[in-house]
Amino acid sequence: MKKIYFAIVEDTKGVMHRKIGQTKFDNVKRRFSDRRFYKSCKIIKSIEVPNHAIGHVEHQFKDMQVGKRWKEYDIPPHFMGRTEVIKPHFTDEEILSRFEKIKDLPKQITLEDF
Repeated sequence: MKKIYFAIVEDTKGVMHRKIGQTKFDNVKRRFSDRRFYKSCKIIKSIEVPNHAIGHVEHQFKDMQVGKRWKEYDIPPHFMGRTEVIKPHFTDEEILSRFEKIKDLPKQITLEDF
């Protein structure tokens, strides 16, 4: 199992960014413990997702993320996961609403299913 998180992360310039991403760590704060890349973080929400469904869940937030346009949003190049930063015009309520809608995850098909 992996975790999908929604966090507010401070970069090394002192700028706060809202970010959605995945981690294998049980303690999501550990994901942001490297002080070379982040000053601080506040985890807003995290959920466990089966490994086979992680791509499906991350895809739910793609339209909210800055993606390849991270330079336009003044995100430092050393900021890990810079493409996962949420665009400023989205509210926390909109993001949390999407988290609540993540219910029907794709099922992993095994040989036993046939």
